[in-house]
Amino acid sequence: MRNNNGNISDNSISNTSGNLEPKWDAEDFITLRKGMSIDDIHAAIETELAGFGDFHLPVQVCDFRASTPKNEQQLVFSFKGDQWKPMDVWSPGDARIYEQFAEIRLAARFRIDDSTGEPGMELDKRESFGDGVLFGDDASTRRMLRTGIDDPLKGVYGLAVTPLNAIIPITDDAVIRFRTIANGRWNCIDIFSGVQWRHRHRKYAMFYRDDKKDEPLIRRSIELYEQQLHMLIATGANPRIALAD
Repeated sequence: MRNNNGNISDNSISNTSGNLEPKWDAEDFITLRKGMSIDDIHAAIETELAGFGDFHLPVQVCDFRASTPKNEQQLVFSFKGDQWKPMDVWSPGDARIYEQFAEIRLAARFRIDDSTGEPGMELDKRESFGDGVLFGDDASTRRMLRTGIDDPLKGVYGLAVTPLNAIIPITDDAVIRFRTIANGRWNCIDIFSGVQWRHRHRKYAMFYRDDKKDEPLIRRSIELYEQQLHMLIATGANPRIALAD
């Protein structure tokens, strides 16, 4: 499930202009499904991250109180360091819709260990940032989160990142992407809509190469590209014209 896509320099990540699209060192996807309990989600995350050595941001799964009105709107924020700005509104009843149309992400930066020159365990809160997240203190004050005596709100959960005082809202139809960037100096979490994820993978299956049956076609594609490359080097001719591709 993990894909290595090469290393990047530490300054390649930025939250300016709302862009967070660098290449990353490694990634793990966790696909949730309807009916999963909070324990199921927690176990899935624990299992996937067990061997992900560079991902050391603590993440806990929490859920919401069933008595929270589904139409009660909550502010969601973008933040960098201690600067939190209202970004949108979210409600438990519209959680799936919000998941489809909002950008939900968090990026935590870790300081370099002076003794080794490698990323350490100390979180650099001033440079960490997020979009589409709940403010943890606000969620606690308003008693949005379930305690042991409350019934849970089914299908709506949160990923609590306590060191950053953030809660990332998710549903049981979400796809969670955990990423590391710059050899673990950045730990990132992105939330995708399961509805959109499945649609893209069905519509563009040949792009995602999810099916093992795609392997023969992939090999033929590689052979064709190699043939075109060699023709271009040897003759200078446009291989797509010469090979009528």
